[in-house]
Amino acid sequence: MPDADLRMTIALGWLAIGGASLAATAAHAQAVSAPQDVPRDVVNVAHLPGSAPKATLVRGGLRVTVALPDAQHGFYRSTRFDWSGMITDVTMRKARFYGLWFDDVSDSVHDFLDSERGVIVSPRNAATGPAEEFANRDGETVPGYNAAPAGGTFIKIGVGRLRKDDLRAYDHFSAYTIVDGGKWTIRRAKSRITFIQRLEPDADGYGYEYEKTIRLAPGGVMTIAHRLRNLGSKPIHTQVYNHNLARFANAAIGSGVEVHFPFAVTGAVSAPALATVDRDTLRYTAPLGVGDRVQLPAQPGDPATTPGPFRVTGANRASIAMQSDTPLVRTAFWSIRHAVAVEPFVAINAEPGAEQRWSWRYTYASAKPE
Repeated sequence: MPDADLRMTIALGWLAIGGASLAATAAHAQAVSAPQDVPRDVVNVAHLPGSAPKATLVRGGLRVTVALPDAQHGFYRSTRFDWSGMITDVTMRKARFYGLWFDDVSDSVHDFLDSERGVIVSPRNAATGPAEEFANRDGETVPGYNAAPAGGTFIKIGVGRLRKDDLRAYDHFSAYTIVDGGKWTIRRAKSRITFIQRLEPDADGYGYEYEKTIRLAPGGVMTIAHRLRNLGSKPIHTQVYNHNLARFANAAIGSGVEVHFPFAVTGAVSAPALATVDRDTLRYTAPLGVGDRVQLPAQPGDPATTPGPFRVTGANRASIAMQSDTPLVRTAFWSIRHAVAVEPFVAINAEPGAEQRWSWRYTYASAKPE
């Protein structure tokens, strides 16, 4: 087998359904024993966005590449993020957004490792662009998990029905076996694509129909609209957030990059030598190096108010504005040298037979108005 084909086979194996571990589950207790340690089972996956099944949407100067859900060959096939509508690349005129924020994948890494070699992630985290996850950090993190016995099942919307291995707390960095991935339907047009995942109810009472439509509009606008219908006999209570792994032409994050929030930021920035906060704007003042992180405490939401847009501006002055049509539970913020991630959370509360809708509007702008 040629070397390139062998690398592809190994990489797809690590990104396979559930991100199945090569080592025992206990090996996921920590990413790596020390920051300088680099795992041996590292695979470079730079070629995967181009080789995996995808769709390209075009309208005006906006061009969006969307990875397609595919259990055998899809770009993302693990159990943390929603399989539908993972965006690998966006260009607006001459400006480029997103792209891979990691260099390699290793199943020995629990979360990610930022080393001199590059950024190495676990298969669960090998996502790009506006990657969405249905989970929260409190209580019943994903529907059915806490009540399920060891060996029982729970649901992860956008992934399917998963197996609960043991009685440990849910961990989205861990791999779970996909018992039922549901039925996917995809409807495509030049500037629009719709994904529908239907998971029939089981004896535990959980089932749903989840629909996501990505639509382009004039002026560099992209809308991601969602619909979730509860098909089961038990309520679906969870949260969904968008990881928004922003990049600008693969440039490193540092001086000139700004993040504007639609509210006054509370709490202190984690690395004041690298970034400052002035009321509603975070500004990077120095380049982020290996191992550097800039984070904020979780920003509280207002259940009675839909906030204005978040805006991330690159050093090249290209920008991404993100506007929700739904009040937010909270917003997390995290960044390393390769990416800036604004993570707004929306509450999902769907009683049996009920339906919930929400959407995000993205506006992409190149460095100069065109």
